[in-house]
Amino acid sequence: MGFYHRVDFRHDMEQLPSWSAETAQSEEFGSTYNPIKTEELLPESSEEDVEVDQPRYMSLLHAKDPLIVQEAADALLSQWNRQKGKAAEEHLAWAENAIEEFDLELAETVLLQLIDTYADWAEPYHRLGELYFMCERMEESVQFSRLAIAKNPAYFPAWHALALTAALTKDWHLAEQATDRALEIYPSFASVAEINCTAKLHLA
Repeated sequence: MGFYHRVDFRHDMEQLPSWSAETAQSEEFGSTYNPIKTEELLPESSEEDVEVDQPRYMSLLHAKDPLIVQEAADALLSQWNRQKGKAAEEHLAWAENAIEEFDLELAETVLLQLIDTYADWAEPYHRLGELYFMCERMEESVQFSRLAIAKNPAYFPAWHALALTAALTKDWHLAEQATDRALEIYPSFASVAEINCTAKLHLA
């Protein structure tokens, strides 16, 4: 999944689960959505939780071979996305589809309920930060990017989101700090490196 390279933060829906009759009665997800019930989601301690082999893949982000680096980044993104099991992943995809369909109120509702159910999962905080970025609610975008980072300091998409929001609001100190940290985690993250250079030029 290469969503973290996109300036508008759109995710690659081809990598997310397809919807069936069990999850939607039509392709218009917003028209058939029912608020998430906690009992429909996997508990936080579910045996279906995906174990993220974070230390191994984090080290591979520093490899010299760009193919190895990309494979490591993709593996981390996939595992983080699936971290809370199938039901949570499907609701995350539902929220993402709502964003694609510009049903932003629905997307916000789903993401907030995912946060309520899985308070320690960085992914929905990050996605909500993306949503607020799209809505030009920059303070809230920064807030939820910071919350995602607090849940998982290695979560480089949130560092990228924080840096981009900071750059667009001309908070060059924050942009520099966020990109410095992102590049410590993922040295060849090209779009982050660009923001980092821009921030340093403004601060020179």
